[in-house]
This record gives sequence, C-alpha cells and structure tokens, in this order.
Amino acid sequence: MGEIDEERPAVTPQALELYKTRLTQVDFAKKQQWVVTNYAVLIYAAIVWVGKNAEPISTLLRCFLSFVIFVTGTCAIGLLIRFQFVLRDARLRLDEANAFCFTDKQRDVFKLREFGVEHFEGPFWRGWEILLALVLVCFVGATVAVCALSSLKTAS
Repeated sequence: MGEIDEERPAVTPQALELYKTRLTQVDFAKKQQWVVTNYAVLIYAAIVWVGKNAEPISTLLRCFLSFVIFVTGTCAIGLLIRFQFVLRDARLRLDEANAFCFTDKQRDVFKLREFGVEHFEGPFWRGWEILLALVLVCFVGATVAVCALSSLKTAS
C-alpha cells in the first residue's frame, strides 16, 4: 500500500491547489442552482403578494405580473441548465486530473470513476434528478403563481 508508483509523477502542491479549486467550482455551481431556484420562488411569492394587495387588480397589472412570472421562470430554468453545463465541464476537468494524478488501482480504491457517455451516465446527467426537481419547482411555482393571480378579483 505504501509503495511508490514510478509511472505517475508526484502531485505538486500547485497541482493539489488546482484540484481543490476545481472541486470548489463544482460545489459553487451546485449551490448556485439552489440559489436561483430559491430566488425564483421568492419572486413568485412577492408578485402574488403585490397582486393580492393591489386588489381589486386591473387586467393590465395582472397581465404584466403574469409576464414577469413567465420571464422569471424562463430565466431560472435557463440558468439551472446553464449551471448544469458548467458542472459538466468541471467534472470533465476533474476526470482529467484524476487520470493524471491517480493510478487505476487508486481510482478504484477512492471510487473515482470516470463519467461514461451512455444515456444518463455522462457528466452532464450526473445529479439529473436534482436538476429535474429544481426545474419542476421553478415551473410549478410559476404555474401556481399565475393561477393565484387569475383567482384575484378584477377591478371593474
């Protein structure tokens, strides 16, 4: 176990720092997906609150607020997908670093598997169920917010 692998170069402190930075990039992108989702939900809630407190609501205001909900949901879902592409790229760079720094045996011991290209196995699809849940929160939240606005009394 303590044997030195002559085929692999020793990992320099600079390489280790770069590796840690790449891990941090993955963590940051994941957190940003949650932040985007939370802000979208807060915006939906604020819009419904404005619509409810402007009651009776005019048709023009209802249409404007519904449009803002649509734009918010579209932007949030677009950002979630964009961050998933950032995660894909970061995971590919980590795969390259793992291949350089670790032997096959070491990668097996540490469970550092490469991402395949099969359906739902590539680096983009890792964590797809989380992405799907966040996209659904944005979509369903927008739908509920528009329905809540449409249930308010219209000004005569």
